[in-house]
Amino acid sequence: MVALRAAYRGALGRTLILNDGYRDLAGQWRAWNDYLNGGNLAVYPGTSNHGWAIAADFGGEVYSSSASAGHRWLQANALAFGWSWTGRYFSRIENWHWEYNGSYTGTTPTPEDNPDFDIHRRNNNMASLYYTTVNGVTTFALAGDGVGNAAWLETTDQALANQLAGQHGNAAFLTQGSFNQWKSWYLGQ
Repeated sequence: MVALRAAYRGALGRTLILNDGYRDLAGQWRAWNDYLNGGNLAVYPGTSNHGWAIAADFGGEVYSSSASAGHRWLQANALAFGWSWTGRYFSRIENWHWEYNGSYTGTTPTPEDNPDFDIHRRNNNMASLYYTTVNGVTTFALAGDGVGNAAWLETTDQALANQLAGQHGNAAFLTQGSFNQWKSWYLGQ
């Protein structure tokens, strides 16, 4: 995903927006219930390729039209990065739905090379995405390890959290107390 987004930015001069990536079981149930109430197509929870972390729903012009410059670029180039437009085969075509097939073997830009995120993975290139909800507000945090050198990025922006999940894997729910403990540990406070 990182390499695809970097190539997209290089070719078109703008960010490939990621609306949705990994979807935990609760997220799959929300999508399923939305579908039952007239929303976008969704499969029965537990069977979603979003739950297997191999699907991405892109936003912006890719979401809006398969004739857009961004969508045409993806159609011509995404397969080289292991991504294919599988949403075109759905009973209701989804311009935004793409799946990763695992075939990409090229190099991936490091976060330092990626203008979409000012996040630096440290130590052994490990990062974790956490979230907590307090008073109806969900806060997401990307934590990178490295004793005394750790990074902690917090956001309440769902779109950014989805981008982080797409880049770093699924998010783990933490209680507010645990969330604050992890934050203190990562930041050495």
